[in-house]
Amino acid sequence: MKPDHGADRPIKATRVSHFLRSISLNAKVSKAVVAYGLAGLLPILTLYLRLRILVDFGERPLLILFMLPIVCVALAGGMGPGLVATLVTALLTGYFMIPPIGSFGFAATHDLFQWGLLIVNGLLVSAASGMLYRIRQEESMRRQQLESALSLSRRHQELLSRSKERQRHLA
Repeated sequence: MKPDHGADRPIKATRVSHFLRSISLNAKVSKAVVAYGLAGLLPILTLYLRLRILVDFGERPLLILFMLPIVCVALAGGMGPGLVATLVTALLTGYFMIPPIGSFGFAATHDLFQWGLLIVNGLLVSAASGMLYRIRQEESMRRQQLESALSLSRRHQELLSRSKERQRHLA
């Protein structure tokens, strides 16, 4: 009499399932850590590069340059990282780029207006990227469900063909 190894299968399948979920969770956490890290780092890098530009722009802070890290982070990481990039950018530009430098005061109304537009644009890009990010995730989940259903359908077709063939052999 052979020992029944079938009883171990659910336990092994459960272990494999837990292992695969932990890998998936770790990948999601790692992606989030990278996205939020870039949300803080890219605006700082942009500020550094802007301060190193040798061309004289007078007192103009060139706030449009700071949209690039917001857009990149929001597209890569979704709404949360996009909002963090917007916040970091707003703080950095408000303190280091807009006169009077070194404070969060605004010497001119047009500077406040431009800074406000930068923030509004960052919020809009982040919200749009968040919707796009969710849509991509939903589409990916639907694709997996469709592939699973297709695989199951193929398996059922295969079993049906075998059954019909057996019936022919028996008849």
